[in-house]
Amino acid sequence: MQCCESVRRRPLPVQHTGIRRNVARLSARALHTVSSISVLYPHLFPKLFVLTVVVITGRSGWSTTIVGVSTNDSVFLGADSMFGFDGSSAIGRMCKINVRDNSAAAMAGHLADSAKSFDAAKLIRAALSTPDALALKAHTFEQLVRQPLQQSLDYGRQHEPVLFASKFAGKKALQTIFATVEGGKPKMIVSTFRVTEDGSLTLEEPKELGSRQVYVFGESAAIARYQTGNPRWSEAGPVGIIRKFLALEIEDEPDLVGAPLTIVRITSGERRWIEPGQCAADQSR
Repeated sequence: MQCCESVRRRPLPVQHTGIRRNVARLSARALHTVSSISVLYPHLFPKLFVLTVVVITGRSGWSTTIVGVSTNDSVFLGADSMFGFDGSSAIGRMCKINVRDNSAAAMAGHLADSAKSFDAAKLIRAALSTPDALALKAHTFEQLVRQPLQQSLDYGRQHEPVLFASKFAGKKALQTIFATVEGGKPKMIVSTFRVTEDGSLTLEEPKELGSRQVYVFGESAAIARYQTGNPRWSEAGPVGIIRKFLALEIEDEPDLVGAPLTIVRITSGERRWIEPGQCAADQSR
């Protein structure tokens, strides 16, 4: 195959994703989140809600680590650049964050397919180009990507059924996070496509996140360990958090997560590449 609301001084329910699902509660001082790898116990700065999602990747686009952070007036997206194509051992680099005007989107999972000419980045750019609110941009992408993603997965299921069953059946195939600032308020929308046991695609209910939140998907075990041992991790600020999280995963999983880092900041008036990384060519867009 070619691959929360504001936190107050009272318990709140927490959403969980990943292979294992447990029930946890957010206390006044700590948030318990569950992924397929680990349990996190991060110390929260005021009104910060943290979600950690582990995306199961396929042969084509190795989903590595994506980090989204929103403040009161900005959204930051960060990504590594490592990419394995068509299941080969050769590792390349690619831009995983696309921008258009004052909106951006990061992607992870099954990103490209040379056999069926599937290209998630191209479809993300098309969705970002629409003159719509962020929710409609995300919805447009979901509509654009569904058929070509299904065709790519069908090709893999037919030609390499054992690999398909181990990598995709019952797991996530593609995840994106769209980000902007609308009406002066930061917004992030997460879309997740999951593959059923019979190979068909299902779209999970999109998650919409507001200000002062952090969302991580891809490789995250090292991040979990760091948060557990460093309760004041959030004091680093948005850019510091993204740089630290990505550096941790690059060191922990060098075959899956790799430099250069890419970080972009979106405000109501502009977008700015803090670390252009593999997306340097996108700065002129």
